[in-house]
Amino acid sequence: MKWNIEFYEDSQGVSPVKDYILIQDAKAQAKILRVIDLLEEYGVTLPHTFAEKVNDVWELKERHGTEVYRILYFAFTGHKFILLHAFTKKTQKTPESEKKLAEKRRKDYIKRFTNSK
Repeated sequence: MKWNIEFYEDSQGVSPVKDYILIQDAKAQAKILRVIDLLEEYGVTLPHTFAEKVNDVWELKERHGTEVYRILYFAFTGHKFILLHAFTKKTQKTPESEKKLAEKRRKDYIKRFTNSK
């Protein structure tokens, strides 16, 4: 069974992950979209080479040339993943600021989703 992929949108309808993907060149976009497709197909069984746990979120990993792309996401009810935040990784470890931003968006998504019911 395929997983559903949803791009986080803030209260103004802005999707940071979509915006991030759109500013990349065509080859980078293709590689990033391919790894998102793998997440959709394999879900929680996606190999460690593509995804790993980082605090309360997961990190989707892709590389294109010398660039290292990351998308932070989490699993939510209804067999879906919410893509929260994307960035180009410049250091060995994922920066705390990137994790905190993803966590803030995760909490915002959960709050807004549960309040809309």
